[in-house]
Amino acid sequence: MPFKDKEISPDNEFRLLQLESQLGKVQYQTGAEFPSGFPGFTLLDDKCIVHLSEHLKGEPLACQTAHQLIYAILTKDGYPVSRPADPELEWQKVLSTSVNTLILELKATDLAQVLGFDHNYFFNQRYKEIKNFASIHKGKSLDSFQSRWFALDLALALIFLPADRINFLLSSLRNKEDEAIGLALSIIKLIESIGYNTSGKAFLSMAEIITLIDSWNYCPIYYANQTVASVQQYHSGFANLRSLLLS
Repeated sequence: MPFKDKEISPDNEFRLLQLESQLGKVQYQTGAEFPSGFPGFTLLDDKCIVHLSEHLKGEPLACQTAHQLIYAILTKDGYPVSRPADPELEWQKVLSTSVNTLILELKATDLAQVLGFDHNYFFNQRYKEIKNFASIHKGKSLDSFQSRWFALDLALALIFLPADRINFLLSSLRNKEDEAIGLALSIIKLIESIGYNTSGKAFLSMAEIITLIDSWNYCPIYYANQTVASVQQYHSGFANLRSLLLS
């Protein structure tokens, strides 16, 4: 394990080894750029490359690494992945990454919490990032991309925040990003009604969210060995799955 001088406890090192065992060969890189459309890992035929943060250590680094290993496990097990339609466009990469992170982060957090990883650092970071974004854009209208991206990240933050912080955050955002807030709350309702605990539910949640934010042209989904790139293809190709899981 490449965690010398990273202040990772023996318990967390053991937990990470448990996750590694589900992937086979795992290689770690520090400071490498994350791949397009997904944060933190590259899954190859013969190994998984996990990209370590240069800035974290201790519990936050252990927790982040656990999530990246879990992302790789879920992808290997057939969970959906959204990829930018045009990988050269940074805003599409950001949007597809937020879609992926929203759905698979929920599953990864469930699994990592069961293993005993501490998430407080990241819950607090999300809260701070939402507040900072709102402060920077105070009095300014958000463009179409900003509203979609902010709604995805806000939904993820709201799901894990305690009630007092949710109320404070929403009260501070009101009348500034109302469209994004409405989207975020609708996204949360979709996730609550569909779920994410299986690859099928995760796909449907992801597809319904992309439909809601009207982003099929920018964020197609790779699932079941095909690329789903339009709402028509989604509805026609997965009618049985939708009927089974959305009824």
